[in-house]
Amino acid sequence: MIKNSPTAATFSGSHMSLAELCEPVSLSKSVANIMISGLSVDSRAIEKQQAFVALPGEVTHGEKYIQMAIENGAAAILLETEPEASCDTLDGVSVPIVAIPHLRRQVGEIASRFYKTAENKALHIVGVTGPNGKSTCWFLLAQ
Repeated sequence: MIKNSPTAATFSGSHMSLAELCEPVSLSKSVANIMISGLSVDSRAIEKQQAFVALPGEVTHGEKYIQMAIENGAAAILLETEPEASCDTLDGVSVPIVAIPHLRRQVGEIASRFYKTAENKALHIVGVTGPNGKSTCWFLLAQ
């Protein structure tokens, strides 16, 4: 299922443990077995048991929206950090935070692992350009 969001799509339907999702990051047993049902970079689109991917943006860091993601049902937070940084400073966070150095570079691989796009799905990319007829072409392609 694809859920529309103002800034990002949230996909759900599969389930994976946090340990499988975040490998090779080492997690404690209590955290490793948490089941994740989806991923999103948009805290407004988070649903129960999904992981919020808190990435830095041009203006603000996704860390600013962790509380909103938790209120919406996030089961875990994937947080971009510097290689030697610690997340122990985030007070009041009630779900596990997985600190992943250079998360932005790895988020595609994490999403692919979760949704198994590389293994199970053929990906077809179509580009439609030109001054006229783009919407009609996309409508016909979708049929």
